Amino acid sequence: MRLRTALLLSIAALIPVGVAHAEELTSADFTTVKLPGADSGTEPRITVDQNDHLWAVSNAGGTAYAYGSSDHGQTFKQAPSTWTQIVPTIDVDIVSMDLGEQTPRIFASELDFGGVNFPSGYSDDGGKTWHDSQGAIKLADQDRQWFAVGPKDPITGKPRVYLLFHNLFSGLATQNMFVATSIDGGETFGPPVPITAPGSDAWTDLQCADSGGPSNITVNPKTGRIYAFFTTRAAPTQGADLGGCGATPVEFNIVNGTRVWVATSANGLPGTWQDTLAVDDSSSGQVVSQQLAYGALDNTGGVYVAYPESPKPYPDLTGSAVKLVWQDPDASGNLDGAHWSKPITLVAPTPGRDGADLVHLAVGDPGKIDVAYFQAQDGGPDNNPAPSWYAHVIQSLDVRSVDPHITNLDVSGGIPSYQWTASQMMGICHPTVGGQSAPSTPVDGVVSGLDCDRSTDVWGIALDKECRLTLAWPTGHGGATGDDAGTYVSTQQTGSRICTSNWQNP
Repeated sequence: MRLRTALLLSIAALIPVGVAHAEELTSADFTTVKLPGADSGTEPRITVDQNDHLWAVSNAGGTAYAYGSSDHGQTFKQAPSTWTQIVPTIDVDIVSMDLGEQTPRIFASELDFGGVNFPSGYSDDGGKTWHDSQGAIKLADQDRQWFAVGPKDPITGKPRVYLLFHNLFSGLATQNMFVATSIDGGETFGPPVPITAPGSDAWTDLQCADSGGPSNITVNPKTGRIYAFFTTRAAPTQGADLGGCGATPVEFNIVNGTRVWVATSANGLPGTWQDTLAVDDSSSGQVVSQQLAYGALDNTGGVYVAYPESPKPYPDLTGSAVKLVWQDPDASGNLDGAHWSKPITLVAPTPGRDGADLVHLAVGDPGKIDVAYFQAQDGGPDNNPAPSWYAHVIQSLDVRSVDPHITNLDVSGGIPSYQWTASQMMGICHPTVGGQSAPSTPVDGVVSGLDCDRSTDVWGIALDKECRLTLAWPTGHGGATGDDAGTYVSTQQTGSRICTSNWQNP
């Protein structure tokens, strides 16, 4: 099934800044297709290889499969085989890398409950055959994996691959974010390295399992420097910060963060990681993650973070905005916690109605960004008062200017992803008889993390060699039904772009 999106939302209605560019992007510049056989309720990811072919990963019948497109997102075909999986889940990721051969290497992974770890595999023949990866991806108690590809290792001549994750159940005792490194293109991984040091502010925030997990990881392809992004809560009280163990109410697995951290290292080795606080709403209690706050680099090494922000404190996420901060690192690539930009509003808050959720980011030239997120629209089918959520794209070609121009597009093709309140999307509810959930207003009695249903958290975003945007996104609870339910990919075919060539995939 192929859908041509046709709705360009009124910019003035959503974003009271700037005016439109003469050659602005429109919804008609995107093609949206459904991945054949893919499930609904997924967390798909997507990448672009050296031949400009698209590769998505999603679940089909529960098992994680790669899907390839050689016609720039017009059609996708499921790979004929997959890597070894035991009890697969929807937490997946996929990256591609250039080994100097005509056919690129595809590396894919899923979080598996057969050991709470990351069975992963690589294919050098377009998904026809797979080899299982070994090493740190098969530890226990791991959660929410993210992968990033760096420059070629000088010893093996194969690209470095970095795995970012956090520990799950053991995080109740002590939690950290970890990065494991492969120097052979994902064939094997070394031991995981913690990226926050005990006693630091970031480490203190993480304690008592006070993070829903990492947001993503990226690598500067010119320098090899690594940047990892994650969210936490803090507990500032009378001049002291008690960190995650002082944050209330207690949350586990799904943590509505009030801070966004960025950790960076030149090489991923122990003792080389430094962290900086990019966003801090801990004093007001406004939620700035809703599971993730996505980071990306521009093609000169500038670091950007896009995130939602609730107008009110937890547990009311209604009317969340989309915001962005950025910073240019120093000559060595380090970040200064005092030099983050002031937050830039991309989608204005709408207290009491609608709102934004699950923000993802791609950056090209300095100040040129594409942001993907879910936008709520009041009401929905069957007289359900809960809003419906649709896949949107924001583009700005001058976001670092005093008065940035913003374009906001609905690229969903009219396919709703979810129908829930903003708080229910993040598992904030009171459980009731029969396993159903009700919206939560008081903090007392709120159950977040394991007992309440919620939306999936992650979808895919990537740029092709010509800087055209591609997204992989799911449908789920209360959204598309029947033949429309499933996993989708929206790909930019024409229109304005955020760079002329992709520096991470030249």
